[in-house]
Amino acid sequence: MVQPYRDDQTERRFFVGTNYHVLCIDQQSGEVVWKTALRDAVGTSLVSLLLHQDRIFAACRRYVACIEVADGKMLWGAELKKLAEPASLALDLRVPGGQLLVAAGGWIYSLEAEHGAVQWDNGLPGLGYEPICLRVPGAVVAQPLTRYVTRGKSKVAQPLENDQPL
Repeated sequence: MVQPYRDDQTERRFFVGTNYHVLCIDQQSGEVVWKTALRDAVGTSLVSLLLHQDRIFAACRRYVACIEVADGKMLWGAELKKLAEPASLALDLRVPGGQLLVAAGGWIYSLEAEHGAVQWDNGLPGLGYEPICLRVPGAVVAQPLTRYVTRGKSKVAQPLENDQPL
């Protein structure tokens, strides 16, 4: 079961997900406390983060992981071949051991939060490959809202924070 991480140092830290990495940064000094690579990959990927007590759940293209807040140690990682970006995450603690839902690009995965075992997946047939919004009653949710900005002839997806205007 997920236990609270108790350390005054954590209150002065924030976490960044970028380019297949998760970083812990000291808010006062700006120094990197730790950096964890989610996977060996070429290119870039938007990394979605869900922080809950002593763990960070991180999702990027085709991969999801659980990381310890204290030291950046990866507790588990799982390959999710159909997972795109930006990914939405929901942690339902009402389920024994916790249920982690991860969704993006028309696919939803259910994982056992403690060890990362995939319980099921659903391709939502007939609904396309767009970003997915998750809302689970009583769950901790990380939802990267997305807006599309036209730049010339192409559209670019930009993640938004929950309190930014659409």
